[in-house]
Amino acid sequence: MYFLTGKSFNKAEEEKRNFKIHINNVVLHQKMFVKYLGVLLHESLNWISHVKYLKSKLSFASSMIYKIRNFAPTTALRIIYYCFVYSHLQYCIVSYGTACDSVLQLLNTIHNNVLRALTFSDFECHITPLYKQLLFFLIKGIYQLELSKLMYKFNNNTLPQSYNSFFQKIQKLIH
Repeated sequence: MYFLTGKSFNKAEEEKRNFKIHINNVVLHQKMFVKYLGVLLHESLNWISHVKYLKSKLSFASSMIYKIRNFAPTTALRIIYYCFVYSHLQYCIVSYGTACDSVLQLLNTIHNNVLRALTFSDFECHITPLYKQLLFFLIKGIYQLELSKLMYKFNNNTLPQSYNSFFQKIQKLIH
């Protein structure tokens, strides 16, 4: 499997891109996206495929919460939220959280629906008070929290050695 990024605009360029890669006499085929460790990587290196995948998982969780909310106490619904919604949002958000706002809006919409289900709120109610009531984060807030945790671990040298080349500590503060 390999990716070709960008669009070709002429036939000569297209022919250059139609090559085959062989490893041990096995042909690698071009794919539009690949799933690696639960993250969908798109050939154009955007996050739309992964966000759509997450949206489908969150839609399932949302429908499950809607079905059982009348029979489960609030504490159980919070546990279900953290198991089936937050865990998926949190996983690799340091990577896909950098996607543009229009892509992340797909997740915000379904996340808002889950919060309305948890609080038995009307579909048209304002969502900001619900986030405050439940003490939950928006998608961007989850991203900022996870990025802060990552930087804290880096700053305190608790990350694996392989991460050392990803970041560089600033030695001097500029005021």
